[in-house]
Amino acid sequence: MTSEALESVVQELNEQILSMQPAELPIFDRPRQFSGLIATKSCQPNGFLTHLPVRHVISEAGETTKRFPQRLPVVAQIDEWSKAHQSDLPLVIAIGINYGELSERNIVALSRDYAKTEIRPRLEQAFTLGISEGFMADQHNPIPAQDKYHLVLAYLFPWITAKPWPELRLNPLEESLLLQGFGYRDPLLALNKLLDLIEHLNNRPSNAWVVFHGSSPAISQNATRFAIQRKPDGPDVLICDDLNAAPPINNSVILERPYLGRADTVSMNVDE
Repeated sequence: MTSEALESVVQELNEQILSMQPAELPIFDRPRQFSGLIATKSCQPNGFLTHLPVRHVISEAGETTKRFPQRLPVVAQIDEWSKAHQSDLPLVIAIGINYGELSERNIVALSRDYAKTEIRPRLEQAFTLGISEGFMADQHNPIPAQDKYHLVLAYLFPWITAKPWPELRLNPLEESLLLQGFGYRDPLLALNKLLDLIEHLNNRPSNAWVVFHGSSPAISQNATRFAIQRKPDGPDVLICDDLNAAPPINNSVILERPYLGRADTVSMNVDE
């Protein structure tokens, strides 16, 4: 896929999702409702608002910050590396839980289709580790060569949080409720729409790799769900440690491609 085509796809993806109704993408003052007890304490959506604070933005002169209520999600961005590499290259889509911790750098990046990432070295470590144990090359797409691929970042949760996700210290139930109240109706919304747009451009998503990264239970749950539900000719899937963290990559797993059987030939319009 060329960087020009990829830029067009990501721009369209961001426009489509940013124009969605609150039923698809809740806003802070209208979360999806729930009530109950966690550790015998009352649990309601408003209790999670401390994880999604009002931002403060520094002026150009470095003067007193002003309040900036975040009302738009971070959907997907392209690694700036692609700006200087226009050729047709394989595509890697990195799926994280959310964009990152509260910072002025992140706020500035909200309205841009490109972002400067530093995850390529760790991503390439993850691929190397993933193929080290019985990787069947004939059943998967080629592993992208070093700096020979375009990279897109997309997210399961659309909002920047006050702290990095691990530091929120949510148990699996609390994490699920935060996603339920303030996330996409389907956490895989951005990824699935991105792949649909690529396919409509007559590019084969099967040439892509989707890399789910992070320690959140939502990452592994949605990675396996996506892998099970993808089309037989869909992209390959790898799950690994957080690509934004510092420790070495210790966990990296390539998920088996869907089996192509007789029942699949009907949907593929192939004569038996």
